[in-house]
Amino acid sequence: MWAVLGFKYFFILCLMSLLFACSGGQNNGYISDFEPLEFDRQIDRLNDTSFFSDAVSHLTIYDDTLVMADARQGVLFFCTKDGELLSSVGRKGEGPGEFLSLHQFVRLNDSTYFMRDIYKNKIVYYTNAHFVRDIPNLEPAYNTRICKLGNDVCFYEKNPNGQLCRMNLKTDSVTYWGKSEDFKFKDITALRNQRHVVTDGKYLYAARVDRPIVEKYTPAGELVQTLDFSYMPIFKHIIEQDAVASAGSWPNMGVDIYPANGKLYYLVGYEIDNEHRGADKLIVISTEGTEMQVESLHSLSDGWYYSTLAVSDDELYAFEWAQGVMHKYKL
Repeated sequence: MWAVLGFKYFFILCLMSLLFACSGGQNNGYISDFEPLEFDRQIDRLNDTSFFSDAVSHLTIYDDTLVMADARQGVLFFCTKDGELLSSVGRKGEGPGEFLSLHQFVRLNDSTYFMRDIYKNKIVYYTNAHFVRDIPNLEPAYNTRICKLGNDVCFYEKNPNGQLCRMNLKTDSVTYWGKSEDFKFKDITALRNQRHVVTDGKYLYAARVDRPIVEKYTPAGELVQTLDFSYMPIFKHIIEQDAVASAGSWPNMGVDIYPANGKLYYLVGYEIDNEHRGADKLIVISTEGTEMQVESLHSLSDGWYYSTLAVSDDELYAFEWAQGVMHKYKL
């Protein structure tokens, strides 16, 4: 009898230990679980009155230079980490080399940038700050991050099956790949499958916009792993409200994602109350090893809605759109 009871207690203890390990030991996804990062300072608009508006997206760091797309001005800004404006590319307008809404960009090499106007449905190439060419008449795109891997640029644009897209830079041809959710109606399927696509040079990662889900793919587009944070209490009420998917609206839970330091820094949106949404929570995901794992939860405590972020070593930069300023945190 005592042996049986001892075995039962041992089994329960093992089960509790397993559950504890699977949950990361301490991070359950409550607001109180998000430990504030140390705020370093605010980077204001410096040395140029036109230096970024409140519509900044896809902040990226190349060689210690901050690069960001300003949709309102149709300009790609380059500045130092102290906020000193270095240069800019692009201009507002509807002509060649001009943008109605510049949201997406990626650097192809030291001097060439691939930039996308999501209102005019075109891609624009600039080299050494000079306009090269437009590729017009593309499918509608969304304000989701894009990346370059080898000779391809990977992104999401509207397509009936809700798959990810791959454009060959040599031929301009587009092929489709990746998992998608079928919502039975093509318009809803196309809208709800929006994803940010980033790479660490080895794998591709796609972060859903409407759900706290990150997918890991091989360069060939084969799904390796799906990491789902829907169990976290911070998302529970939003997901319950969104039980019936619609084409007209969807929750913005995957705001941005950035690969650095062998990790993914995942900026998420959540509900503050019935009328207000925030985007100042950070989920750090380890990509080292065979599978992605949640490593830690953090709060960007000096802002309430960040539109984009970038990481360099132990520094995290995030643009607070409500204030129109850049914030720097220590990791």
